[in-house]
Amino acid sequence: PIYLLAILGIIFYWDPSYLIYTLIGYVLFGMVGLEIAHHRYYCHRSFTCSQGVEWFLLICSIFAVGGGPLYWSALHRTHHKTADTDKDPHRPFDQPVLSFLHCNDRSRSEIDWRTVKDIVHKPGVLFLADHYNKVYFGTLFIAGLIDIKFCLFFFVIPGILVLWATGLINVFGHLWGYRNFETLDNTRNNTFVNLFTFGGGLHHNHHYRSQSYTTQVKWYEHDLAGWTIKYLLAKEVRT
Repeated sequence: PIYLLAILGIIFYWDPSYLIYTLIGYVLFGMVGLEIAHHRYYCHRSFTCSQGVEWFLLICSIFAVGGGPLYWSALHRTHHKTADTDKDPHRPFDQPVLSFLHCNDRSRSEIDWRTVKDIVHKPGVLFLADHYNKVYFGTLFIAGLIDIKFCLFFFVIPGILVLWATGLINVFGHLWGYRNFETLDNTRNNTFVNLFTFGGGLHHNHHYRSQSYTTQVKWYEHDLAGWTIKYLLAKEVRT
């Protein structure tokens, strides 16, 4: 549905003056919502924060188009346990196009929810697991009634960009790039992908020490999400 919304919106409501909202939305939902909230806070528990920050992360995570923290974390934890095997939900080695488009992500009925029992107590997580589509598309509907261009450029287009960015990590992060460590999987750090994924492109570093708040290992590697966590959001961080 989000692709259809984007195509129709761009055809009928394209306005370059609104692109600044796309940039803001991509940072909020791509870096904060996905890389910081979904990935490092909920899934890997790599830092602690105040309740106010936690609610901010939860709200941003809604528009990262990941299905909510519980589903995203369960899928990603399965990926870590089965990376580059036949049981890997992303299967980048033999289904790269499907992995990029998220077409081979497991459905909710296929998810092992036992893997995320440690985060079900967090505020709003269970509610989003049950009502994610209502919350997401309901917000888009209300925003569209107020200003359809703002809805398109702030919510819809950034959401698709976030999906593409994670798709690139799923594929390039296992097929092309460099390695700093010897690991059992085929993970790679990809400098090009890292330019617009806020540290997510350092995928090999992340798999080597997945509990760390940062993906940076070498001085020349950059991790904007990790910097934001340490200096702006976290009470304590794990290394």
